[in-house]
Parts: sequence; C-alpha cells; structure tokens
Amino acid sequence: MKSLSVGAALALATSSLMAADLEGRLAYEQSADLAFGSAGIVSEVMVKLGDKVKKGDTLVKLDDRAYRAAAKAATLNLDAASLNYDEAKREYDRAKEMYDRTALSEHERVIAEIAVRRADVEYAQVQAASTEAQMALEQAMIKAPFDGIVSWVETGVGEYVNNALAVNAQVGVVNTGSMIVLANITADDTAKIGQSVSVTAGGKSLSVESVSVSVEADQAGTYPIVVRVKAAEGLRAGQAAIISY
Repeated sequence: MKSLSVGAALALATSSLMAADLEGRLAYEQSADLAFGSAGIVSEVMVKLGDKVKKGDTLVKLDDRAYRAAAKAATLNLDAASLNYDEAKREYDRAKEMYDRTALSEHERVIAEIAVRRADVEYAQVQAASTEAQMALEQAMIKAPFDGIVSWVETGVGEYVNNALAVNAQVGVVNTGSMIVLANITADDTAKIGQSVSVTAGGKSLSVESVSVSVEADQAGTYPIVVRVKAAEGLRAGQAAIISY
C-alpha cells in the first residue's frame, strides 16, 4: 500500500477538521431599542422604517417647552448660588483676616465660616438640580447611538409617553455594517472549534473576523458560540447560517 504524500495527508487532515457543520442564525452585532427618559407628548418623528441615520441624529422628540424653561431656571439659580458662595467666601476671608489680627471674636469668625459652608452646600444642591433639569431636557429627545438603519418605529405625533413605571421603547436602530452568527455547540466540540472556521449564509461565503465560545453552558447543556462576520449585501438578521469547522 502506497503511503500518502505530505500534500494528500494535509488535505485529508484539513477535510476532517472542517467536516462538522453547525447551524446558526444571523444577527446584527449592534442593535438598540431606544426610549425616552422623560415623559411628555411626542411632537416630532424625524425618521421612518429603513432610514439611514448617523450617530447623534435626533430621531424622535417630545414637546420640550417645559423642560427648556426648567433648564433655564436651573441655570439662573446656579448663577445666583455661585454669586452667593463667592460673597460668603469673601466675607469669611475678611473675617478670618480680622480674627488673626484679634480684631474679631471667635464667635464672629465661626458665624462667617458657617455662612460659607451653607453657601457651599446650597451651590452643590442647586448644581445637582441644574444637572437633573439638563438631563431631563436631553432625554426628551431620542438620538441615534451609532451609525445605522432604523429597524422599527412605534410612536407617532401626539402620543403621550411615560416610561417611569414600565419602559416601552419608541424606535429601534441596527448597525448593518457588522453581523454575528449565533449558535450553540456541544461540550465535546468546544475543543474542536477554533478561529479557522468558515461561514455561509444565503448562498454567500462570509469573511470571518472572530470566533468566541462561552465558558458556561446554557440550560440545555450546550455552549453559546458567536462568530463575527463581515456583512454582505442582501443578508438580514434572522437568516440561517452554516458554521463549518
């Protein structure tokens, strides 16, 4: 019997390593279901299903007049608290200087110190209120967290939104530039699979960028596997994909 050539042996070894097929599903690597952080009435819906968006684009807005007024008032209060603290600090510095020259009693110095500390606390409280007012204003808008495509919209102008008790997202965005294949593998096969795998989906061979296998089994006793692939035209989340290893 003739011995196999080195090339034939390598080919046989390669074919045996790539003999197993694993069925998975395509998913978008980045997806986000977005909701308002503030309550109010929807005033504008700037996007529709399938629109391309850039990171930071405003997608949906609430009527924010009350939030804008509150943020302005909070800013004015913060300015006033800052002036009050500065004045209290100047009075304390003067009192301390006079106390050091024995021109002021200890009681009067302590009174000035208490005043500056109270002014400091007041400024911190007003600053916190100003931050909350600004956040409420910002959360009256939904903005795209990354470049992508609008995958769904479930809101309309005039709808009242309040996510305080139960969060109901208003719009979804997906990044179609990168996809993953989700599948599950047995414990025996975890040692066999490596970075050298191939993926096909929709009749296309996809470029594999990375392979990750969980170290913890799921309830079925299998191990979740994630294969990151370069997206190809025509492919969508939910399509079947075959991982060969």
